Amino acid sequence: MLIHITKERLMHALQHVLKAVSANNPIPILTGIHMEATATGLILTGSHSSMSIDARIEQDGAALTVLATGSIVVSARYFYEIVRKLDDGLVIVDGIESAVIAAISTENTSIRLCGMDAALYPKVNRIDDDSTINRFRMTSGLLKSAIKQVAVAVSTSESRPVLTGVCMSYRGGSELQFTTTDGIRLATCSIPIDNHEDNLEPSDFIVPGRCMLDMASMLADHETYIELEASAQQIVFRTTALHIQMASIEGAFPSANAIIPRTYRSEITIETAQLLLALERATVLAGDRIVRLTANRERLCIVSRSAAIGDMKASVPIAAMKGDEFELSLNGKMLVDIVRCFDCRRLRLWYTGDRSPIVLQPAGKEGTSPVLYLLTPVRTPVQAG
Repeated sequence: MLIHITKERLMHALQHVLKAVSANNPIPILTGIHMEATATGLILTGSHSSMSIDARIEQDGAALTVLATGSIVVSARYFYEIVRKLDDGLVIVDGIESAVIAAISTENTSIRLCGMDAALYPKVNRIDDDSTINRFRMTSGLLKSAIKQVAVAVSTSESRPVLTGVCMSYRGGSELQFTTTDGIRLATCSIPIDNHEDNLEPSDFIVPGRCMLDMASMLADHETYIELEASAQQIVFRTTALHIQMASIEGAFPSANAIIPRTYRSEITIETAQLLLALERATVLAGDRIVRLTANRERLCIVSRSAAIGDMKASVPIAAMKGDEFELSLNGKMLVDIVRCFDCRRLRLWYTGDRSPIVLQPAGKEGTSPVLYLLTPVRTPVQAG
């Protein structure tokens, strides 16, 4: 293989595929990046047990010119560092397949990097048309936003692997629901999709949360389309420049509809920015991260204390309240993480009982908001007594 490519385009592609390369992979060749030059462009591939990323660069005669086709695997770590430190401008990559050597050169630099035989690189298990369950299309901006909104509740504990994933649920119609939970918090968000197939079966697909966050960092904010293909074992996201494949997590994900409370005792509407600032202050002195909320008709009071350091009390005006006054204890750090996800001026908080989770949604969209959070209260001696 022989290609001429700009450093900028090569670095952009490398930064994507490196997210799927592990330096400690027990399979040595998977610590490398697979490079394949074809008649139409260059494909860079990185892969690990849960995720595979193809970054595709089309030949255009300016950013990329393919002079000879072929393929080689190069050390991801060294290849990235070499390219990163090259001068800006055109980079020549000559993959000498017979000697398994990659020659990398610019106007002032020449480097020979030992490679690996591309024929030994494991083939990615592609989804067969016959096994594909569902195909959807959505905008990358909405997908990226949905992932970031629900990521707050992804579990980091491997004791229940299914909770380390993001559950994508299709129940018919033109929406795809994303749900995460760690057993204490729950986050759910729905986005519109284009569905070009009739009679698709309702389905759930659970994808590793870490992989979804890595993908979100690659997606554009603007309204370009991304295709999703899902089978029982694999999920594939496709854009013009990226093909990202993830292995599904087996198991049954908790039903969000069964967990979300249907009745409440109180509802308050509050300024998001004011609540966030008060909570951030309170958690500084929160022993065991616990804060206590007390709501009356006018204000929400937030109290935190640490026996060895001191205590703090802050209050935030309540814009509107329905139902009874209430008080409860919550994990302040988890509540802060949830409130930070809101980009609205005001939010609504529903109190559903001493032992039931609170519900948070953007204000002004009651019953129709695509995003919703639950947080389970903490039982404290004060609350129990």
